[in-house]
Amino acid sequence: MRGEIGNPTEQEWRNEIADILANAAVKINTIEEEAKTALSTGDAATYEAKYREKGEELVSLPDRVRALAANLDRDTERRLMLDIDSFAREASNALNEKNPKMMAGLLSYLLSRKGSEIGDKNMLEELADGLRQGQE
Repeated sequence: MRGEIGNPTEQEWRNEIADILANAAVKINTIEEEAKTALSTGDAATYEAKYREKGEELVSLPDRVRALAANLDRDTERRLMLDIDSFAREASNALNEKNPKMMAGLLSYLLSRKGSEIGDKNMLEELADGLRQGQE
C-alpha cells in the first residue's frame, strides 16, 4: 500500500533498502563461492581478487543506502547505517592491508557471525530480512 499522495510508506522504503542489501548479499555469496573455487584449484591471485571484489562491494553499500535510509524513522535509520557503515569500515580496513593473504582472510570472515556454519545467513542477509519484517 502506498502512502498518502503516492509517497512510499515506511515499509516500502524498508523493502527497497532490503532489496539492495539482499542483492549485495547474493553478489557477495557468489564472489565467495568463486574465491573458494579458486583456492581449491591453487589460484591464489583469483582468490585474493575475489575477496578484494567483496570488500569493494561492502565499501560501496553506505552510498547506495544512505539517501533511502533517510526516509525511515530516525532510530531505524541510525541502527541500519551503523551496521552498514561498520561493514564498510571493516572492509576498507581489510582492503588497506598490505599482505594480500591477510586482506583475503579478513574479508573472508566479514559478515559471518562467530560460530556460524555453512548455509547460515550472513549478517547482510539477516539485516535485509529484519528490514522486511519490520524488526530492524
